[in-house]
Order: sequence, then C-alpha cells, then structure tokens
Amino acid sequence: MKANFAFLLLLCCLIVSFKSVAKEVKHFHAHSRVGMHGMVLFTDGVELYASHLPLYHAPHDYQLIYRVETRYEKELIRWLTVQESDSIPQYLNSMITLLPAKFDLNKLIAGQTLSVPSQLFFGHFERGGKKWLKDENFKFVSLVYKRALSSTQHVSQPRWQRINKATNEQEMQILVHQIQSQPVI
Repeated sequence: MKANFAFLLLLCCLIVSFKSVAKEVKHFHAHSRVGMHGMVLFTDGVELYASHLPLYHAPHDYQLIYRVETRYEKELIRWLTVQESDSIPQYLNSMITLLPAKFDLNKLIAGQTLSVPSQLFFGHFERGGKKWLKDENFKFVSLVYKRALSSTQHVSQPRWQRINKATNEQEMQILVHQIQSQPVI
C-alpha cells in the first residue's frame, strides 16, 4: 500500500513538473520571434501593403502580407504607382523597404493589429538602401496572407495564390507568389 501511495505521489509530481516545463517551453516558443523583421512595401494603387522578408529558419520563417497604414500612405502609393517619362515605374529603380523597431512577429502571425515605430528606406535597408521617412506609428492593419516556410519543402513549379479584394469601385485580386524551397547555393 505504501509503495502504491509513493508511486502515485511520484506520478503526481512528474505530471506537475511536465506541465511546468511545457508551460515554460510554450512561453519561450511564443516569444522567440521578438526582433527586427524587415519588409518590402507594395500597393494595388488603392491601399498599401507590407510583405515580410522571410528566411527559411525561425524567427523569420513566415511569408506574411499585411495591409498597412502610415501618415505617408498617399505619398508612398504615388511613389509606387507613378510612371517616369520612359514608362518604367519608379519602384523598379528603387523599391521601398521598411524596418520596424523590435516587435513580436507572433502578433502578426496571429493576425493582430499592431503599431510600431518604423524607418522607411529607398532600396533594401540591408543592401545600401537610403533612409527616407520615419513613422512613429506605422500600423499593421489586417493580415492578407500567411504561410509558414520550411527549408525542407521542395516544389519544382512556381505556385501562386489569388487573394480577392473588394473595393468600393470594383473587384480586385492580388496575386501572391508562394515562396517555395530554399535556394541551393
């Protein structure tokens, strides 16, 4: 009888310990995506979007597209859509990237609305881009697209996802290229 009681007591202690460890692991995993998460901006001519620049490993292993708002929205949409005299869009000469202050990417993965101080760059912020505008209240409004990436996925054909978007004036679609397998170097 004492052996059964001791075994039951040991089992209860192990269950409590495992629950505690599981809680710690969950807590760590849920907060392991806090950091700098660069993005590239694009527009459909009406609204502004930010696309996360993902990698094939955590904490950056999600392809995310968010509808965003900024106090510079009209200027950015104009920059991304106005044609130069030779009919080449300005953004082909210099894309606009965004470097938000540190934040938890899990919030965007979960579809939450989030405001983060952010620096905008002409060109790629890590590849010689020039600081341009700063917005202390850059807002991630709504999740448009989410997909987890894996370094082990291998797909030979490009894949596209259509996202239907209704505006006041017309039905629109955004075509998203699904990022596939990691390039072999």
